[in-house]
Amino acid sequence: MSSSTSIDYTNYDIKKGLVKLSVPAMGASILTALYDLADMFWVSKLGTEAIAGVTVAMSLYWFGAIFNDLFGTPSVILFARRYGEKDQEGMQKIFSQTILLKLTFAITFVLLAFTFRKTLLSLLGSDGQALEAAVDFFSARVWFMPIAFASFTINSAFRSSGDVSRFARLQLIATIFNIIFDPILIFVCKLGVAGAAIATGIADTIVLTVGLYWLTTGKSRVQLTIFHSIKPDWKIIKTMFRLGAPTIIDSGSNHFIGLLVIRILNFYGVIVVAAWGLLGRIRTVLFMVSFALEMAVSTLVGQNLGAGYKDRAKEAAFAGIRIDMLLIGAYGIVMAIFAPWVIAVFQNDPEIISMGTTFIRIMAIGDIFFAGYMACLGAISGAGETRINMAISLASNWLILMPGLLILTYLLKAPATWLPWAYALNNLTLFTLSFLVIRGERWLMRDL
Repeated sequence: MSSSTSIDYTNYDIKKGLVKLSVPAMGASILTALYDLADMFWVSKLGTEAIAGVTVAMSLYWFGAIFNDLFGTPSVILFARRYGEKDQEGMQKIFSQTILLKLTFAITFVLLAFTFRKTLLSLLGSDGQALEAAVDFFSARVWFMPIAFASFTINSAFRSSGDVSRFARLQLIATIFNIIFDPILIFVCKLGVAGAAIATGIADTIVLTVGLYWLTTGKSRVQLTIFHSIKPDWKIIKTMFRLGAPTIIDSGSNHFIGLLVIRILNFYGVIVVAAWGLLGRIRTVLFMVSFALEMAVSTLVGQNLGAGYKDRAKEAAFAGIRIDMLLIGAYGIVMAIFAPWVIAVFQNDPEIISMGTTFIRIMAIGDIFFAGYMACLGAISGAGETRINMAISLASNWLILMPGLLILTYLLKAPATWLPWAYALNNLTLFTLSFLVIRGERWLMRDL
């Protein structure tokens, strides 16, 4: 058992606690990011249309992931609170109900999305070989969604209890499998983009199997069974919907915007879509590092509020903001300097290299503020104030980001390289609004 599993984070030094919780999670997240990069590396060998197709397909897939967010965020909030209260039965009920709810919604989405997959992907502006690649990838990937949702819940249990070493090991297992089997399934088995989707799906299955073994055999910080009761607990479900409704509205809005952005990018052509897809995979490292800090902050806030320590919860929020912005700022400088060479690893097309380099350098400016926003997001979520996060996100995305993108594209007819400036301004707005919330006291007052 790792040292992190024996620490009481309601009494531990806040800064050291953030390090203890975030470093293993960062390691795991970076491994995941490396897999995403390796995945795109192999997919890129299939051509520009394959990159564009996978980019479009993943936009639709992640839109379906809003159902994971509906119950995922509430489960983390409630699980951390019950852990801080040392309520084993409460943790077990939350875990079982989350699994049941996620599987129900995931299976429903899979059946609908698979049936209408070609129509949905066409609506996003994909056509020709890019559409064929998108259909092939989505057709293989979507069937693994219920397994992915269940594996996310396993990770949430480790995350909420502070057992991040288990989370890190699961990500290591998944990454090793993917890196090895991606080229085998794509090229040796000649499955193309579908091979990349299948490799990820099998990795999710392994994560679920190993994670369940650790949880059910008492080898982790908490011991849980997957189906403690198949009978719905309407009190827990009602609380989850109350906490999750703002989250799913926010998440649904974000993913819908993502679909609109794909439509806008297709307006510029397949080269732009491919460059944007590479940008997304390269920025995975940034997202994963910030997500690790968000997890750490959320866990500390949730556990300390559960124990009644509001001052420590607020201290965790501010410490997380400082650390996250420092790390992502340093990462952004490195990426801005080496952007052309990073893009060239995946594609030698001069247009894609030039466009991708500009994308990365502009985004690096706004990413510093995005990192600060992620830390604030973790703190506010850990406190159970999902409505505040929803309000901030909706206001910024629909009053800043989307108008900016539409004005640049359709009114000013600006080149595609201007689009990241809308994101930079949006990230600044998100951070400013969420930081103003953190400075106050209201977000610490919710009783769960």
